Order: sequence, then structure tokens, then C-alpha cells
Amino acid sequence: MSVTFRCKCGRWVRLDADALARCPQCLRVVRSVSRGLLYWAFGTLVAVLAVVMLAVSIWPRSAPAHVQVEDTSLRPVAPTRPKPAVHTPTTTPAAPVPRPSEQKPAPPIATPALPPVVASPAVAIPDPPRVGKLVVEPAGKYKEGDTFVQTVTLTRSSAFGILGVVTKQAAEYTLNSKLEVTKVHADGSIAVTQTVQAAKLLDATADLKEPLADTLKRAVGAKFDMVIGPTGKVTSLKGLNDPLNVKLGRPAEQQTLRLWSVLDADAWKELAGQTFFQPDRPGLDEKWARDFSHDWGPLGSWLGRTDFTTAKQPEKNSRHRIDYAHAISHRPAKAAADLPFTIRESSFPTVKAGGTIRYDAGTNRVATAEELFHVRGGVRVSFGGADTVVEVEEVQKFRLTASEVMPRELMARPPGK
Repeated sequence: MSVTFRCKCGRWVRLDADALARCPQCLRVVRSVSRGLLYWAFGTLVAVLAVVMLAVSIWPRSAPAHVQVEDTSLRPVAPTRPKPAVHTPTTTPAAPVPRPSEQKPAPPIATPALPPVVASPAVAIPDPPRVGKLVVEPAGKYKEGDTFVQTVTLTRSSAFGILGVVTKQAAEYTLNSKLEVTKVHADGSIAVTQTVQAAKLLDATADLKEPLADTLKRAVGAKFDMVIGPTGKVTSLKGLNDPLNVKLGRPAEQQTLRLWSVLDADAWKELAGQTFFQPDRPGLDEKWARDFSHDWGPLGSWLGRTDFTTAKQPEKNSRHRIDYAHAISHRPAKAAADLPFTIRESSFPTVKAGGTIRYDAGTNRVATAEELFHVRGGVRVSFGGADTVVEVEEVQKFRLTASEVMPRELMARPPGK
């Protein structure tokens, strides 16, 4: 059998199997490969592949990396009810089994009734005897019986001019009041009783010293009740029907147009609103507005709104500074009483009103507050049949401080029997 081989030089050479030949081109000796050698190489390869496949089939395989093997040892074991013990009779050698025709029905075996399983009662551990009861209340929430002191320092200056003659009056005095929370309602409003405990005249012009000092003495002991809403607004005030006014023993034409009132109802409402103030938007860098109204006695009233702005950063004592400004306008009074003249017309175009509140975010209460109210205008009055124009200017300032709330006295209670 002849076989064709390719020499290294690229020339094809034809020769018989197991024969030698010389390449006619490069004269190299070429020898054909024996078929037996080929068969041996092929058989060896098949044997190796068979051994590899057998080893793979019997080699132990591990779980794939992405397959999560569940650990059953961490499963909670469900409580199992203990099974009742069943009495097993002793076995005896089996007797020959009778034929079906000879078998008789066996009498039923009576199984003794097992007692029901009853869970053992929990053992109650008695509490140790108590010698008192202490309830920790959350900060910033008023409780029935809470009391604190409100200190207000007021500075007032009035000036009016008639026919080129200017009259000035000024005074500064302090009022200390005790405020007691008598009831807390479900909607967050509270009932408060305020009692004036002390009043002191700090300074005054000569014509005001004696009458104002006497009025402050009579103000001590004044007591009135208020209902305050969740935001600090006074919704009700009772017990202040007759404000204590400062009566001046001077001719009527020389008196100031506005009586000096130590206990003015609207003034006390505003002071209580500052004391129990709560921001509409708690936090820093906030803005909001509220409606504003104030009765100004015979000179009319003020209406408008109050704009509040919270500082962007807290102060060193962690208090939040809240600045506010009154955007208000004057409304003349319909009728003026308690004056020896008639007010024909009034106008106060110049007004500057606003203040600052220091709010303690830790206790959710006001620590201090201060306000400035400065107005200037004119009033046309009729006195003795003649009309006169009176120039009026008034400046009011107040500084308010609220002490820490004193809770009810902690009374030790004996242990219950």
C-alpha cells in the first residue's frame, strides 16, 4: 500500500508503507509511519479519556458558591406537646392463625383515659414595698399645679403739645406676678390664675410720682383668670373689669389724652401671650405671621399683623432668638369716654412696633421678651366749644422675664394595701 508524504522542503513524495525513499528535490531520506504505531497512539488517547471521565463521575462535588445552604440548627424549635405513655403488653408466642371462617371478632380493648395537660401557673414575684412615687414629666408641658413668676419692667413716656406748649410725662415701674396653671385641657389650652404679688416704682416725673406710687400699691393683690390657647394667645380674661387708672390732680386741659393704666386688660393679654408664646414653626430660620389687634382706649385701636422671624443660629445659651415686627394701622375710636373733651379726629401715621423673644427650645418655654411701641400723630379735640389740634407722641417699652416652672410638691405616698 503506497502512502503520500510531504517532505520538509514542501515536496510530496509517494512511497510504500514501512519503506524508505529519498526526496528528489532536497535528497532527504523519507520514511512512512507504520499503521500499527498510529493504532497504538489512538488507543492510548481513548484510554486516557475514559480514565478522566470515570474520575470526574466519582469525585465528590461541593455546593455551588451562589447557593445558600440553610442552617437548620438556628431554626426555632416549635414546642411539642408531650405524648402520653402507652402501655405495651408483654408479647407471648404467636398462636397459629385460624382460617378466616374460624376467626371471631375480638372484643374492643378499653384504653384508660389520660388526664388533661394543664400548664403550670406563672409564679408571681411580689413588688418591693414603695416609699414614694416619682413621675418624670416631659419638658415643655405644663401640668396642673405648675407655678412660676413673671417679672415685667415697663417704661412709658408721653408728650403732647397744645398751641406750642409741650408737656412730657415719664415713668418706669416693675410688676411681679405669680402664675399658676389650674387646669390643662385636652386640646393643649390651659387655664391660668395670675396674682400681682409686688409692684415697685423705679422712676417718674414729679407730677406722676405720688399718684403712680399710690396706684401701684393698690395693684398688689389683683387677681384674674385667663384661658390660653396652644400657641400662647389669650382667649379669655376674667376678673379685670375695673382697671386701675392713674388720676392726675391737674386741670383737665393739661392732662394727657390717655389715662395711665397699670392694669390694662389688653396689655395684660399681650404680656401673657408673650409669656406662654409657642412658635408656629419651631426651629431655626423660620418665618410666619399672626393677626394683631390692640385697644388703645379713647384714642382708638390698632389692627394688622405681626411678622415673626427666627434667627439662623442659636445663641450661646442654646436659646432661639425670634424677632417680630407689628405691621399695624390706627383706627379712630367711635366714642371717647372718661375724658373732659370730645375727640373729633385722630391720625397716627408714624408707628414703630416690634420686639425680640428668647425661646428656650430645651424646655419649650419663653425665657425673656422685650418690645418697643413708638407712635406719633395728632388729635383734634373740642373743649369748651372750641376745636384744638393736639400733637401726641408716646413710647412704651417692656422687658419680661419668666422664671423656671416649679412643679407641684412631690409628696411621698405610702405603699398600697
